[in-house]
Amino acid sequence: MNRLEAPNSAGTSLRPSGGSRPPRGGSKIRTDVFWTAASKVVFMTAKLGVVVIIARALGPYGQGVYGLFVATATITASVFVVGQNISANYFTSRAAPREVGGVVANTAAIGAAGGLGALVSAGTIFFLLYAPPELRTLPVAILVGTASLLQVLQLSMAGVLLGLGQFRLRAQLQIVQQALLLVVVAWLASRHGVVGVIAAWTGAELLFWASSSLAALRSTRGPYHISRAGVGHQLKHGLGSQTYMVAQNVNARIDVLVVGALFAPTIAGFYTVATSAAEAVIVIPKAMGDIVLSRIDAIHGWSGMRKVLAFTASGAAAIALVGLVAGHWLLPLVFGSEYTASWSPLAVLTPGIVLGSTAIVGAFGLFGLSQSRTAVATTVAAAVTATVLAVPLALLLGFLGAAVASTVSYALHATLVYLNLKKCYHSRS
Repeated sequence: MNRLEAPNSAGTSLRPSGGSRPPRGGSKIRTDVFWTAASKVVFMTAKLGVVVIIARALGPYGQGVYGLFVATATITASVFVVGQNISANYFTSRAAPREVGGVVANTAAIGAAGGLGALVSAGTIFFLLYAPPELRTLPVAILVGTASLLQVLQLSMAGVLLGLGQFRLRAQLQIVQQALLLVVVAWLASRHGVVGVIAAWTGAELLFWASSSLAALRSTRGPYHISRAGVGHQLKHGLGSQTYMVAQNVNARIDVLVVGALFAPTIAGFYTVATSAAEAVIVIPKAMGDIVLSRIDAIHGWSGMRKVLAFTASGAAAIALVGLVAGHWLLPLVFGSEYTASWSPLAVLTPGIVLGSTAIVGAFGLFGLSQSRTAVATTVAAAVTATVLAVPLALLLGFLGAAVASTVSYALHATLVYLNLKKCYHSRS
């Protein structure tokens, strides 16, 4: 469920050269990259599996409501996590053993405060804008808000685990979470409808947060005291990465929110199936991004980076082309006969997703080259473009207009990232 992946989630770019823990060897880095990449492959596969189960069990209407819930909870969490999945990583990796407990306590306090904001905001937004009449109740609003709250908490604590070097453990926890989510959704969807699916999603976040917190506590020692100064430092450090995360999620999900606000849930159901099918190609750049970030020194100049980008684009394009050509019969076969209407937005979204895949890897490269501000600025530009174009194009062209807006924003993001990477490498040569 987590679309809020930190740019340094498998790398060592935030690990100090002279910190409290010794540097990791090459074999350890390779193991970390393997498990992080594996968890992302499982995550994307399970995510698509959940959509298939819901689409077949609940139809376009139920799928639309579920997609709007996920978009609302995810974007809200990206705002209220205030970059702690990055900041907690940074401070944990630099803290002396006796100080790590304080970082854990500060992270928990920030997560709790941010989580309360997410609870109120996500529940209110879903209640007012997206919940159909039968779900416009206080218990459902609280459930949606709780899902966003738990995502804030688990992302914050995941930052601690990454700062402790527990990449493999965190990846394994995510794999278990996604496998259980798939099973529970299959069980609850036909019995309790959309509410059951939302409850399953929330329960999976609760499991991930609880297991991550327990692992962090077992890997550290006290005293676990909250420091006002420490909280302030972590918040200040997290602001830059928060901007990136919010922009990344707005760019990826604003089209779904616009379609949900302007059209019926059934239309949103067709559209979210298209986005889920198109995003299957992101498996490649998610894995490649971790490798690029952790092995940035092994990429030989601009020619090496161009090869990485070309490999990513060609792999994503190959998967996308197969999906697009076979989409006419695969969509009704996999998701159900009603979803033939999802092919047209899929066709519009696919080129943008392929370009966006290269932008993901390129942005990770910018982070690895210490060009964080440039990476954030390019992502913000893409998010602003998607936001500005989505509503007028949707009003003009229907849900295809939202797909056009997304594709334009992805193309802009890929272009900006490419040009800035080229400039960066040339300035270093």
